[in-house]
Amino acid sequence: IPAALYTHDAGIKVLILEKAAGFGGHTAASGGTLWIPNNNYVMKEAGVADSRADLFTYIKAQAFGQSNDELITAFLDNGPRMLVWTRDHAGFNWGPKSTAEYPCPFPFEGRPPSLVAGYEAVNVYGNGIRDTGGMLSKVCKSAVNARGIEVMYGTQGKRLIYRGNSASGDGEVIGIATIASFFLAQN
Repeated sequence: IPAALYTHDAGIKVLILEKAAGFGGHTAASGGTLWIPNNNYVMKEAGVADSRADLFTYIKAQAFGQSNDELITAFLDNGPRMLVWTRDHAGFNWGPKSTAEYPCPFPFEGRPPSLVAGYEAVNVYGNGIRDTGGMLSKVCKSAVNARGIEVMYGTQGKRLIYRGNSASGDGEVIGIATIASFFLAQN
């Protein structure tokens, strides 16, 4: 949703495909916690910082070969920026969430100190209290509705359509093939 909000605010028409029948999908039923290393909300205020190299090594190990260096770098660069942008432009009120209650199921000796101490996770806050995925979904939906962004419910994205070489992913994305099990016009 933050990408859709940002793109809309840059003057580009946006359509959100929501696989679920209602806004938020799995996020709405989740704990709503985001792990954003070196974030600007908790870590800097607490005077805690991780080594970027250590974070990169940790994420690469936890990805078990299912990611690449470019994606990991993009996450490390843009996660903190996303928190600031959504706060400043979309009304998100982020606050701390301890990760200590969610121990890593795959121990790794290179785990960043702040993750062990629980400094890197954030939740969206509503009415001054930390909430779950329901609140995160509500804040996202409010920002989407305020911008008049269309949402197609019950619509699963299947594959991108390219102008150019779709086999290699080169070229311009001009559309998306969908599977629409149902469509509910909601706002």
